[in-house]
Amino acid sequence: QFVEDPEGSSNDNTFIISVTIRKGSAGGLREDTAQRFIRLRSEEEAIVSARIDQDCGGRCTGTSSSTDSLSFAATVLNIGELQDALGGQTISYRWKMNGMPVLEKHLLVPSVEADAEVNAASITINPLTADSGASIIPRSGQLLIECSIEFGEGADAARGVTGTAITLVGPPVCSSVSCLELEPTTSQVPDISLRAKVDGFSALHPLLYEFGFKLGGDDFQVQQAASLERAVTLRTQNGVNE
Repeated sequence: QFVEDPEGSSNDNTFIISVTIRKGSAGGLREDTAQRFIRLRSEEEAIVSARIDQDCGGRCTGTSSSTDSLSFAATVLNIGELQDALGGQTISYRWKMNGMPVLEKHLLVPSVEADAEVNAASITINPLTADSGASIIPRSGQLLIECSIEFGEGADAARGVTGTAITLVGPPVCSSVSCLELEPTTSQVPDISLRAKVDGFSALHPLLYEFGFKLGGDDFQVQQAASLERAVTLRTQNGVNE
């Protein structure tokens, strides 16, 4: 697609190139989307050229979990050219997620001014939480990340917009009061065999099952890591998890 930015002004000359790749169908459908913002300008006008990178702690796949914090960084690609043309100037950043301004309260480590717009080259966003005021990302679907950058101030400042997109995968949604039951198949201590019975979940991907013991409070001792296997045999320890 090559269309005018619907949120830009009529004289902004900003366009969006969006490419979506899909493979598979139904429950096996996989897709990824990338976007690039282009603003037409005269040869005399200075403009900021930049890109956004996601910090995934390794190779990014284009898909992230909405229950994890998300980190992004904006890099100005023509900083030397701008400094030669305009001299040493301050750089300001304004971020949006799906068209909504990113505020300090949306950050994993916010400042005291919770409702102020973020002005930083890199951000780490809160994961999806029950407190909707602290979360800006959706449970699942496409997340469009946009950063508007200004080099300098006033009428002579250079400006630019860069963006990227990722796909968010959320936790399974239960459509009833309870969608998970544990059915003991044997209960002879110390070995107890269990099978997970699920009904009423909706999810984009197959469910994974993690088994362990709850030792008190939020302390959880994993005995079998998350996998597609719904059955497990656990060994109890006297006085610990019996």
